[in-house]
Amino acid sequence: MSEILDARKTQIFETTPIPKAVVALAVPAIIGQAITIIYNLADTYFIGQLNDNSQVAAVTLCMPVFLALTSISNIFGVGAGSLLSQYLGIQNYKDVRKVSSLSFWSGLIVSILFSACVYLFMTPILDFVGAPYETREYCVEYMTWTVLIGGPFTVLNPLMGYLVRSEGNAFQASFGIGLGGVLNILLDPLLIFVFHLGVRGAAMATCFSNITAMGYFLCYLQMNARRGNSFISLKPQKQMLDFGLLSEIVTIGLPSFFLSIMSTVSNMAVNRFMAPYGSAALAAIGVSKKINAMAFSISQGLGQGILPLIAYNHSSGNKKRMRDSLLFALFVGGFFSGLCVILFCTAPFFVISCFMKNEEAVALGAAFLKVICFAVPTTTITCLGITAFQAVGQKRQPFIVSVMRKGTIDVLFMTILTKTSLGMYGVVWATPLSEICTVSTILCMLYFFFFRKGKLQRTEATKASS
Repeated sequence: MSEILDARKTQIFETTPIPKAVVALAVPAIIGQAITIIYNLADTYFIGQLNDNSQVAAVTLCMPVFLALTSISNIFGVGAGSLLSQYLGIQNYKDVRKVSSLSFWSGLIVSILFSACVYLFMTPILDFVGAPYETREYCVEYMTWTVLIGGPFTVLNPLMGYLVRSEGNAFQASFGIGLGGVLNILLDPLLIFVFHLGVRGAAMATCFSNITAMGYFLCYLQMNARRGNSFISLKPQKQMLDFGLLSEIVTIGLPSFFLSIMSTVSNMAVNRFMAPYGSAALAAIGVSKKINAMAFSISQGLGQGILPLIAYNHSSGNKKRMRDSLLFALFVGGFFSGLCVILFCTAPFFVISCFMKNEEAVALGAAFLKVICFAVPTTTITCLGITAFQAVGQKRQPFIVSVMRKGTIDVLFMTILTKTSLGMYGVVWATPLSEICTVSTILCMLYFFFFRKGKLQRTEATKASS
C-alpha cells in the first residue's frame, strides 16, 4: 500500500507542473465549496419565493449559530488535514492513522455537546442575535433541524472531506461534499412548496443532505481501507488517546475555528445593527452577504486544494515548489475575485433579484452588494495566506489574522459608521474597510515568512559554501 500511495504523491506533489497540480487538487475543492454555498443560497432562494421577509430574516438570524457549528469541523478538519499531509511527506504512516481517528471522534463528541448547549439555551441565543418576535417561531424550526438534529452530520461531513483530501484524493472529497449540496437543492423545492413546510422544509433538506454526504464518506473510507488504498482510519484506537497529538491538531486548526467564530460574532453584530431598520433590511443584508460568500468560497476551495500541496513540500524540504504553489494560487484567486467585483458592481439588481422578490428588499440588497463586493479580493488573499501558514504548521500568524478579520475591527467600524449620516449603510461599509486592514497585515507576514526569510537563508547558505 505504501508504494501505491508514494507513487501517487510523487506524481501529484513532487513532479507534476505546479499549474496542473493546483488544478488537479483545487478545482474539485472549489466545485465542492461552490456547491456548498449554492445549497446555502438555495435555502434563501426558495424561501424568498414565498415573499415572506420574516422567513428569509429567520435564516439570516440563524446563520451565525450554524456557522459556529460548522467551525468545529474547521478545528479538527484543517488541523488533521495539515498534519496528515506532513506525515505522508515523511512517510510517518502510524501517526496518520492516529490523527485521522482522533480528529473524527473528537469532532463527533464536540458537535453533540454544541447541539445540546443550543437546545438548553435556545431563548437566550435568540435574544442575543436580536431575533424579532415575528421571526422566533421560524428561527426555532430552522435551528431544530440544522443544529439540534443535524449538528453532528453538519460537522462530520466537511471534516471527513479534509481527511480524504489530505491524501491527494481531491475529487472524492469534493464529490462527497457536492453530493450533499445537490441533494439539498433538489429537496428544498419539494419540502418547501410541495409539502408546504416553508423554512422548516429548508432546514430538513439541509439535515438530510448532510446525513447522505456523511454516509458516502463512511462507505468510501471503508472500501478504501479494505482494498489497502488508504492509511486513514476512523476506528477507535487505544493509542489514539494522545493528548499531545490532539493539542497539535487543535492548535493548527484553531485559526480556522476563530475565523468562523469571529465571522459568527460579526454576523450577530450585523443583525443587531440592522434589526432596527426592519425585516426587509435584515433579509437584504443576509442575501447580499451570502452572495458575497459564494465568491469567497472559490478562494476557500482554492486554499483547501493547495493546503496538502504546500504541507507535503514543506515537510519534504522542497521550499521552492512550496513558494511557487502559493504564488500561483494567489494569482488565480486574485484574477477570479476581480471578475466577481465587476459582475456584482455592474449587475447587482439582477443578482439579488434571483434570490428575492420583495421590491424593497431587492433594492436594498443591490445597494449593499455594490459595497460589500469590494472585500472579495482582499478576503481572497487573506484566506490563502491563512491556509499557507496552517499548511506549514505555523500557529501565531493565522491566529492573529483570524481574530483581526471579523468580529473586532469590523464591529468597531460598524459602531462608528452607523452613528454618522451613513446610518444602516455604515454596517455595509464596515466590511471592505476592515478587510483592507487585515490584508495589509497578512501580506507583510507572507512576505517575511515565505519569501524574505527564504531569501536570507539561501544567501547565508551561498556564503557558507563559498
